[in-house]
Amino acid sequence: MFAKKFLALLLAGGMTLALAACTPPEGTGGGTGGGEQQEHFTNAPDGWVEALTDSDFSQGLYVYGVDSRYHATNPWYILDTDAENRVDSVWKLAQWGCFVNYFLDEELWPRGYSSYEENDAYYVYPATEANNTLSADGWVHIRNNTNNVSVNAQTGAIKLYADTRAEYGVTPAYTDAPRASNPRKDGEAWPHLLIEQNIAGNVTLADLSGVYFDIGFTVQVCEDHTENKNTGLHSAQLLWYVLVQCIDQEKDSFGDFYWFGIPIVDARDGSTDYYVPPYSGLDGGKGDATGAMIYNVSNYDFVEGGVQLGTKYEVSVDFYEEITAAFSELQQNDYFSDCDLSDMRIYSTNFGWEIPGTYNVGVDVDWLSIKYVLNA
Repeated sequence: MFAKKFLALLLAGGMTLALAACTPPEGTGGGTGGGEQQEHFTNAPDGWVEALTDSDFSQGLYVYGVDSRYHATNPWYILDTDAENRVDSVWKLAQWGCFVNYFLDEELWPRGYSSYEENDAYYVYPATEANNTLSADGWVHIRNNTNNVSVNAQTGAIKLYADTRAEYGVTPAYTDAPRASNPRKDGEAWPHLLIEQNIAGNVTLADLSGVYFDIGFTVQVCEDHTENKNTGLHSAQLLWYVLVQCIDQEKDSFGDFYWFGIPIVDARDGSTDYYVPPYSGLDGGKGDATGAMIYNVSNYDFVEGGVQLGTKYEVSVDFYEEITAAFSELQQNDYFSDCDLSDMRIYSTNFGWEIPGTYNVGVDVDWLSIKYVLNA
């Protein structure tokens, strides 16, 4: 495996597409653990604790709106995996930047639309048909011209497919001009298709000796349709992030956070095995970016040699050392100067596609897990 080291801070130049989820944390979380666990491949030692709640999606997913600055509080839709026994979901399905084709349900918005004032512009989003279906083998599907999502609560599998040709340069029904150019211009938002959850509990980095990122997945589709391409602006990325936050209310850094990320695929050159070096920099590039620091390992640190299209991977990698190394580097640069590892915990996680180029992409995920190894 390639050496897992961080580069010095790169605040300008180099790779300009360091991306993270756009929603900062909102609460403090509850207890560790969650839904029924199925047996999957892992390198974690015996005694590990599952950090994710409802890892089989038995509680479904809330689907949120198209701009994380305005639509991150109330869901626009519910993807039910058990409609007869609906409960509050811990999972969020984010469709940030999908301004043309989005999911908005009249059941959640009885008036049939949602309206917001955004950046001095007023938008009224009509409710849309979600094409929600349940198949005999347990799969629940929703789809539109951009996004196609399938979830199986019997197995814990999820499929995330997005075709941004239906977004870039296309005028939404509620405006008179496209909200994203074709190809995308610097500073414009881009489509996301992510699953997210707040990680419950109060386990801090000081309580841990390992954090294993476990997944079984296959990238089934990755087609580059970007015209006049700029590889500093246009790509499709399959990403896995955790947000690490100071939780000590007595500290001046309380609530501050950084992103730690795994760029599983970066298809800026049109291929799925393009090498992405380790990176650190600011979360930026669009209006709803958090402005927090991002620390990414290389994609080759997760899948050596990179991901091949159509190949199934079962991966389990411990990144505790890299997560804490990022914290130490931040302290050396005057961040979190009043904190130690006992003040920091992994607050949330997100996984999925960020697509700042014109691409058609899809991944099948058989399972997803974050495993904690607690100190003895």
